[in-house]
Amino acid sequence: MVVGSNSEQSTGFEKKELGEVALVSDPELYVKSTLKRNQKISNTNGLGPSACSDPFINCNPALCEGQIPGFSGGLNCPIFTSTDCPDDLSRLSFFGIHSITGSAKCAHFGGVAAVKTILSCRRYETGRICYKAAIMHPHMAATHVVAIMLKRLVCSGDPEKCFTYKMGYCISNRNSDQDPYFSDKMSWKLGPDENKQAYKMLKGDWTDIFDTENGGIKDEWACDDTDTTKFRDTLMAF
Repeated sequence: MVVGSNSEQSTGFEKKELGEVALVSDPELYVKSTLKRNQKISNTNGLGPSACSDPFINCNPALCEGQIPGFSGGLNCPIFTSTDCPDDLSRLSFFGIHSITGSAKCAHFGGVAAVKTILSCRRYETGRICYKAAIMHPHMAATHVVAIMLKRLVCSGDPEKCFTYKMGYCISNRNSDQDPYFSDKMSWKLGPDENKQAYKMLKGDWTDIFDTENGGIKDEWACDDTDTTKFRDTLMAF
């Protein structure tokens, strides 16, 4: 499902096999999270019960509630995330939970977690929340193309059942006066610091790149059809 220009969202609405079927919530009343930045999530139920009344039909329990217009999310994310690191990635950052301390936080795409695509999982008594983020060059895309991506998995129950949320954008600076983001089309040839340098370039232009009024990447920064196809393949396998 497409959200904005050159972005992709995996809704997780449809039933999946291999355990990817639904979030099992404890039978407790849904109460909006009051968790603040760097506070620890519950060791018993993580971020609390899902806001989804029927995740198979109209709601994704792995998507933060109320953060993307037109899409129903059930994850009880802390209030600060809606402005500081919303799930539409409009702030060039993402919401995560520290795997060791369990603290709620925002992280930017220039940090080690995204630059190195590190998977982080936080387990609690009734389930787990796992996520990974990435800033990268889609293999064989043009050198002026960079992608940012986020994937989150929310699981609970016995046997364990999970929901997945995925979001990403493809950005091209072909129409700018800048140097390309990367030195080569083939990802395996890129240097160890090129992802971080690409983030610095994105950060400097982000207010021009992202359409905060309509959502998504502005047309002048959008990838062409060929590079968008490579990006979609990358996001699908992410």
